[in-house]
Amino acid sequence: MNLIRVLSISSPGGDRGPAVGYRNHLKALSTDNFEIVEINQEIWDNDELLKFFDVAWAYVRFHPAVHDRLNSLGVPIIGGPNVALERGDVGITDDWERWYLKESKVKTNLNVAEYYTDRVKSFANSDIRCRTLEYCYESKEIENLSKVEKSNDVLIYVKERVNDRDTEKTASLLRSGLDSLGISHRSIYYGSYSREDYLRECSLSRVCAWLSIEDYCSLAQIESHLAGCCVVGTEYNLTVPVDSRAIVTGAQEMRDWVSWKTPEEVSHGYTSAITRVLDIDRLGDVTSGAAKLRHSHDYYRKRTEEILKEIL
Repeated sequence: MNLIRVLSISSPGGDRGPAVGYRNHLKALSTDNFEIVEINQEIWDNDELLKFFDVAWAYVRFHPAVHDRLNSLGVPIIGGPNVALERGDVGITDDWERWYLKESKVKTNLNVAEYYTDRVKSFANSDIRCRTLEYCYESKEIENLSKVEKSNDVLIYVKERVNDRDTEKTASLLRSGLDSLGISHRSIYYGSYSREDYLRECSLSRVCAWLSIEDYCSLAQIESHLAGCCVVGTEYNLTVPVDSRAIVTGAQEMRDWVSWKTPEEVSHGYTSAITRVLDIDRLGDVTSGAAKLRHSHDYYRKRTEEILKEIL
């Protein structure tokens, strides 16, 4: 394929997960057969400049007026991964999501995990292609953390979502279970730490037990893996495992949406997976190496090209 010119029409602010993902997205699509440019007033004011681009990419929500202008000029629009749905357990939650999924002329919507892609597809009109594109992430700084000597066995990551009320009870049972096995552990709670604190804890731990009712290609999980700390979780909260033994079975089920089984069953499932993973030889090197391959900028470009071939 020839050079692909991408116009970025929306992006996340701040320094949390989506912003980290976007920065890596920009870096990945700024080399080889890609060129990406963020929209500015000069481009917006000139139809010929807008039509110069092969595709417009909305990484987060964007104004419908931008959609209408690009559509009138024949520039295809791709949206995602942080566009829809904000609440997978609920579905469409506001007028913007309803417009985007039901009425817009967006060609392709992206999500970062298959089960979430399928969920979005169930609400989208049939003209929107729903595809999965995992985050890319390259960081020598974080990779260097994988060489730090591990002084802790398990970092318990507790993330209680609005559709979950059992995570803290499960965390307490898991701590007791690990104590009975002589497995060292520390806990960290979502929203109560700095990114530096989190990376330090990952660098010092061999395993990260991910207690969140749902998650999908989490940037924090990728950071943990790059730092040599293997995440243990279920198929619905760990969609980028580095080893099949890290997947917890018998802890969740999918009915209308993801739900936990009893805290006792969940704790038992996590304890079993943790002990399996701790037995993996050279765990830190295996974890970091697998993450580097799966989330490389090069692989991201190849996967992006495959997706864009469908609409270009």
